[in-house]
Amino acid sequence: MLLPADGTPPMVRQRIQRGRDIALIQARRLTAALLANDPDADVDLAARAILAIGEENARLMLNHPDKYQPDRLVDFAATLAAKLHAPLSAAPHRHRRNGAA
Repeated sequence: MLLPADGTPPMVRQRIQRGRDIALIQARRLTAALLANDPDADVDLAARAILAIGEENARLMLNHPDKYQPDRLVDFAATLAAKLHAPLSAAPHRHRRNGAA
């Protein structure tokens, strides 16, 4: 899932896509739970963003293991999850998806 599928056999690309599809379903479940108190939250976009962050962090860990160690990435993920799960009253002012304040 972490490397480009260009030039790989179709069976491999299909397997990678199935893995991404499963990961996206799991990420949607996670973000739906984390953002349950926010009726304006875009769970799909949040899930896709979390997936992109996770894939990038995994690439960083593989390509630069001395700088991006597993503990550092786990700590980052925990902090991000805590921020997403923070009560809405503690969240800074934000714009709604439809552009209204």
